[in-house]
Amino acid sequence: MQVSVENTSAIARRMTIEVPGNIIQSEVAKRLKDAVSHAKMNGFRPGKVSKATEKRYRDAVLQDIMLEKFEEAVKEQKLELAGQPTAVEPEEFTQGKPFKFVIDFDVMPAEIELVDHSDIEIVRPVHELVDADVEEMITALRKQASTFKEVDRAAKDEDQIIIDFVGKLDGEPFEGGTANGHALVLGSKQMIPGFEEALIGVKKGEERTFNVTFPADYNAENLAGKEVEFTVKVSKVEEIELAPLDEALFKRYGMAEGDAEKFTAEVRKNMARELRQAIKSKIKNQVFSALLKKYDVELPRVWIDGEASALRDQSINQMNAQYNMKLNPQDFPFDRFKEKAKNRILLGMVIRQIIEKNEIKVDEERVNAMIEDIASVYDDSQAVIEQLKEDKQGLEGVRSAVLEEQVVDLLLGQIKVTDETMVYQDAVRPNEKMHLDV
Repeated sequence: MQVSVENTSAIARRMTIEVPGNIIQSEVAKRLKDAVSHAKMNGFRPGKVSKATEKRYRDAVLQDIMLEKFEEAVKEQKLELAGQPTAVEPEEFTQGKPFKFVIDFDVMPAEIELVDHSDIEIVRPVHELVDADVEEMITALRKQASTFKEVDRAAKDEDQIIIDFVGKLDGEPFEGGTANGHALVLGSKQMIPGFEEALIGVKKGEERTFNVTFPADYNAENLAGKEVEFTVKVSKVEEIELAPLDEALFKRYGMAEGDAEKFTAEVRKNMARELRQAIKSKIKNQVFSALLKKYDVELPRVWIDGEASALRDQSINQMNAQYNMKLNPQDFPFDRFKEKAKNRILLGMVIRQIIEKNEIKVDEERVNAMIEDIASVYDDSQAVIEQLKEDKQGLEGVRSAVLEEQVVDLLLGQIKVTDETMVYQDAVRPNEKMHLDV
C-alpha cells in the first residue's frame, strides 16, 4: 500500500492511498466463493455468478478496503482526526491495476496559546436604581392596563382618537388606505410618519385633510416614496386613564395578594435583578467579542457543520413551539448558522484554555447564589432551588455559567474598563455594540 498526505491548510489533509489490485481481486474471489457455496442463485449453475453479482461484491469489498486502509494509514502517519472524513473520491477500479482513492479530512487543531489581553477595552454600564426609576416602571405597568375615557377637548399626544379616514393616491383611493372606527393612539407610531402628527389638536366631529409621504422602503411598491392625501374625520377624543393600584393590577403582574407597598417592593426587586443581569450580560458580551477578535484559529469543518446543524434544529424547534408552526429544520440550510457555530466553538476553546491555565475552579457559593437568584422569581422558590439542585443537566448549566463569570472577572482585572453612567432604560436595553451572536 502506498500512502501520501498533502497539507491543504493548517488542519485540512488530503490523503491518497493506492492498494495493489491483487488484494482487491483476492478478497472479491474469497467472498464470492463463500457466497456461492452457501446460497443457490436462481438462473445460474451452482458455483457460477453473474457479472452484476460480481460487481456488487467488488463494490462492497472496495468500501471495506477503503475504510480499513484509511484507518491503517492514519495510525501509521500518527494523525489525530477531528472527525469523519469530509470527502472520499475513489477512482474506477480496473482489473489488474492498483486501486487508488483520495480522502479529505481535518486533524485536531493545535492547542490555543493564550495571548496578551491587556489591550482589550470595554465600557461598563453604570446605573444605581432610584425611586424615580421604580415610579416610572409602575406608571408604565399601569399604562399597559389602562383604559380610555372620552373628553371634550383638542387631542394631544398619547390621547386615543376614533377616526374614519380615506387615503388617495393621484386623486383615487388606494388599497388599504380606508378605514372606519379606527382607534389610534397619537404618538404610538402606528401609522406612517406625519399621519399622527397631523392630527394633534383635532376635536370631536372635526374633519382634517393633509398630505403625507410613504417611506421609500415601504413594503407596498405602488406606495413606496409616494405622496398621498388623507381625509380624516374624528368621532371621538379619549384620554388615558391609568389602571389603579389595586388587587386587579397586582394579580395581573403575578402578585396574588398584598398592597401597593408590597407591589412597589416587588417591582423594585425585579428591576434590580433585571439591571444586574443586563449589566453583567453587556460586560460579558464585550469581553467575549474582544476575545474572538484576538484568536484566529482554523476549526475542523465537521465541528462547524455539527454545531451549525444543532443551532438550526434548536432555532426551528423554538419557532415551532413559540408560534405553533410545523417547520422542518431539514428544509433550512445550516450555512446561515455557520458563523455563529464557529464563534461558539472558538470561544469555548479559548475559555477552556483560560480556565486551565489559571486553574480556575467553580465557586460553589456563586453556584448556590445563582440558583437562588433564578428561583427568586417563582412563588415557591425553595421548591425550585431543590429541583434545580437535583437536575444534573440543569445544575451543570449553572456551574458552566458561573465559570464563565469567573473568567470574565479574571479578565476584567487585565483589561481596560471605562465606566459609563446611563439611565435605567438604556442600561437594560439590548445594545447592538454590546451584543455577541453566539
